[in-house]
Amino acid sequence: MICCGVCGRIIDSHWVHGRPGYRCRHGHTGTRTRASAQPKILYIREDHLLDRIRHDRGLHRRHPALRSPDPEKLAAYLRTNNMIIVCDHHA
Repeated sequence: MICCGVCGRIIDSHWVHGRPGYRCRHGHTGTRTRASAQPKILYIREDHLLDRIRHDRGLHRRHPALRSPDPEKLAAYLRTNNMIIVCDHHA
C-alpha cells in the first residue's frame, strides 16, 4: 500500500523505537557504506503517516472518509479503493 516516491519500490514495514513504521533503502541491502550520490534512506512512522493523511485537505475533498481517526477504517478505505500512498522525503 505504500510506495517510495524516490525509487518506486514498495516500502518495507518495520518497527521504529517500538512503533510501527516504514522504510525504503532504495534497493541497498548490504552493510557497506553507500556512495554519496545515492538518496538517503526514507523512514516514516505509521502514526506520522496517518496524521498526514487525516490532515490533508486536498484528499478530503475527494475522499472524506480519510478524515477518520480510526486507523483500521482508514486502512480499510485505502484497500477497498485500491489506493496507494506515495512517500518521499518531503511529503
